[in-house]
Amino acid sequence: MYSIPDFGHASEEVKQAWLTYRQELRDLPSNSTPSFDENGQLTGVTWPTPPSYLKYTIHPVPLE
Repeated sequence: MYSIPDFGHASEEVKQAWLTYRQELRDLPSNSTPSFDENGQLTGVTWPTPPSYLKYTIHPVPLE
């Protein structure tokens, strides 16, 4: 979602933050030991924190 080549990020820092977040999501299966507790709630997963929308303003690229 936030990494297609023509998606306009406010800066390279913003773009890198989204790329890093997406990589962390892809790495979840190998970095977690998920299981369910007695109430059926998922445990054993530490979800990555997405880039802050307040810190990173996303600017769309105008269509030509």
